[in-house]
This record gives sequence, structure tokens and C-alpha cells, in this order.
Amino acid sequence: MKGLRSWLLEYNEHHADAHNRAIHGICIPVTVFALCCAFRAIPVGDALWNPASLALIGWLAFYLCLSWQLALGMLMVFAVMYSGALMLETAVGGAGALLVSAGLMFVCSLSLQWLGHRREHRQSSAAQHLRLFLIAPLWQLADGYRRLQIPLGGLASTR
Repeated sequence: MKGLRSWLLEYNEHHADAHNRAIHGICIPVTVFALCCAFRAIPVGDALWNPASLALIGWLAFYLCLSWQLALGMLMVFAVMYSGALMLETAVGGAGALLVSAGLMFVCSLSLQWLGHRREHRQSSAAQHLRLFLIAPLWQLADGYRRLQIPLGGLASTR
């Protein structure tokens, strides 16, 4: 399996333009939240064990293989996202949460990020490799860690 540095560098190559990075800075968290809401809307399981919680656990396991420091940060991010998905579901119901997540996914995943990649004259990295889609939130968190000078386990800067 590729290491963290390789994944982040590969993702970074597809997001060199500052405008595209800014778009992704907004769209990546919104997309993760929308996915969490969509998986939570699947009527299987309970508040703790369901498709959303299992998907987030799988995502974290992948991150843990790359960096325990970033996995810990993503655990906190995912906890906030999952809590938000539960609150949205409580407020508007499962069908309403599914509609909200579909709207967010269309606007952020399809429209805005497509515009960012078009500006760079590059295809979306998620279209090339599912694991690059999974790396997107980690790439964003790694940038935050770098800015705050939080160590990533010996990883040199990727930007």
C-alpha cells in the first residue's frame, strides 16, 4: 500500500491551482457531511451501528494505516459530521436528510468541484481512483496540521 506522503502528493498534483484548492476547502467537508447524511438515511441499524457509522469506521481504518495522528484528527471531524447528520435527521426526518444530502452532493461534488478542475484543465482525482476520493478529507486536514505545525509522523510538507 502507498504511504501517506505518496497519497498526499498525488492528490496535491490534481489541486495545484489556488482557486481549485479554495473550492475544495469548502466542498470536501460539505461532501463528507452529505455522504454521512445519505448513509444515515438508509433505514438499517440504530443510531450507533448503521451504514453511516460503518462507512466512517472503514474510512478511519484506512486513515489509521497511513497516520495515527491524522486518523485521530479525522475521528474528531467525523464525530462532528455524524452528530450533524443525526441532528439533521431529527429535524427533517430521514427522507428530508436524504434530499438535503442529494442537493449538497450535486452542488458541491458535481458542480463546484467540476468547475475547479476545469479551471486546472484536469480530470477530477476521484474519477481516476476511489482512494483519492477517500484521501481528500485527509489532504485537507494534513494542510491544517501543517499550518498549525502539528506533526504528521515524520511527513515533510506536501505543499
